[in-house]
Amino acid sequence: MSPGTGKAAKSPYDEESKTVVKEAKQFISDGLEWKRIHPVSIMVQLHRTHLLHHPLTKAWLVDKWNLYISYVFLVLLFIEMLFVTALTIFMTNTDDWAHIERKCNMTKNQFCGLSTVLLGNFSTAENTSLQEEGDGPVAVDGELYKCGPMNGNVGALLFLMMMTFIILLLEGNNLYRLKCEYFSMDNSLKVVEVILTIILLIPLGECEFHYQVLHEQQWQCGILAVLLAWLLLISRLNQLPVFSVFMPITTSFIKSFAKVLSYILLLLALFAYIFHLVLSDQSAFISMPQAMVKIIVWLLGDLAYDDTFLSSDHPLVYPALANFLFVMFVTTISGFIVNLLSPSPQKSLRTSENAQPSTMQLHRASLCSS
Repeated sequence: MSPGTGKAAKSPYDEESKTVVKEAKQFISDGLEWKRIHPVSIMVQLHRTHLLHHPLTKAWLVDKWNLYISYVFLVLLFIEMLFVTALTIFMTNTDDWAHIERKCNMTKNQFCGLSTVLLGNFSTAENTSLQEEGDGPVAVDGELYKCGPMNGNVGALLFLMMMTFIILLLEGNNLYRLKCEYFSMDNSLKVVEVILTIILLIPLGECEFHYQVLHEQQWQCGILAVLLAWLLLISRLNQLPVFSVFMPITTSFIKSFAKVLSYILLLLALFAYIFHLVLSDQSAFISMPQAMVKIIVWLLGDLAYDDTFLSSDHPLVYPALANFLFVMFVTTISGFIVNLLSPSPQKSLRTSENAQPSTMQLHRASLCSS
């Protein structure tokens, strides 16, 4: 019955044509509201694992995946692969001023000034030598030509600019449709990745533009952008059912991992400070940050006992205490790792989290592609 009229409500479904009638109106026009009140979304929010693994829920998810979500996902995955490829090619064909100054033994002004000589006079002066006068070279050595400025790879630059523009359009569409719900961990990292890439593409001078030489800060932003791009691509590949291997990274997983990481960092900081006090005459422990890095290297298995405790160049001031502390470090870390790997409540956490990311991914893709 239609509310307030007493008449039977007309079905929006046409039995003869098996389609929705044109006059039908959506019960909920707000896509975000539909996502919030959807039964599967509520199952995820309330951690109803048994309902997510119910055959009916699984059948619905598989049907939606096969119907259209898989195609949207694969297109987005292909675009991300192109972006990662463009970023990798661009970084491979660029250099920064710090590396050029070390490799070529010349300043930025000399490098830019050398372009005129190389492009204009090199064919007739291949074996002349470089004599420095002020900030620019007056002649060129044949060996130095290998280090000299060459025209940048314009194709790589345009390819990266095009892919960055496409990524900006996609992320802008997602932000417009998802609003506050857009800022998940993956999407937040995606925003950082895009910002770093834009910083990378901004030319800071004519010489930098022609020869694709980056400033030190831009180069570091580019390295971080490549790292984030590949990590996000691997994470997206893991969302594909065929390639799914790792446990999906969710909020609950991050909280649990942060707890474990806090204990590890406390232990490492404790031993780093102790060994800094005992072995401060050695370069590996000369400062607290350096000692922290050395302890992390020890944690990874590179103990190098002979170099630290039996070196004739740096004999131990307190050999008994240093060796005792080293044994304590190895024993404590080993016990902590064994305790961490033993069966624990994290096992139930893993099973409850596995079914959630695919469901949320389905809703996000459905909303953003509509």
